[in-house]
Amino acid sequence: MIANRTLEAYGMDPAADISRERLGAQDSANALRDGKIDAFFFSGGLPVPAVLDLSTGTKIKMLDLTDSISKMSAKYGNFYFPIKIPKSTYNTAADVTVSGVANLLVVPSSFDPALAQAILATMFDNKADLVKVHNAANDLSLETAVVGSPIDYHPGAIDFYKSKGVWKK
Repeated sequence: MIANRTLEAYGMDPAADISRERLGAQDSANALRDGKIDAFFFSGGLPVPAVLDLSTGTKIKMLDLTDSISKMSAKYGNFYFPIKIPKSTYNTAADVTVSGVANLLVVPSSFDPALAQAILATMFDNKADLVKVHNAANDLSLETAVVGSPIDYHPGAIDFYKSKGVWKK
């Protein structure tokens, strides 16, 4: 979906203007390395292992997507925001701005509010342990957790964020 919307923001028709392959991140990286594709889209917490692996043996270029972010937000809502990928992440020539989207923990509306609060407390109280699993957990913050969701927040989550003083809605 993000790929299609990005292409549309640049005036392209994803169904007609490109040849698509539906590959996962690792298969996409391998196909780019092998010259089977010219480019690929991916989403994930930095660094994405497949892209990191690709960048260690292949010179890659990330495309700046700054211009697409406001266009996508105007058309689809404020779900997209600028994220800077530092040049050191994938050994590229320069930092690059791409479109970011929120990661969501989704539960049914009937989910126990106390359990929702407990899960969030566990995540935020144990952030250091999450970082050991994936470096992207460094970006987990109370301030950013309350922005960018395309769906309503669960009442238990709202209560948790209110108790932390970050709920502004």
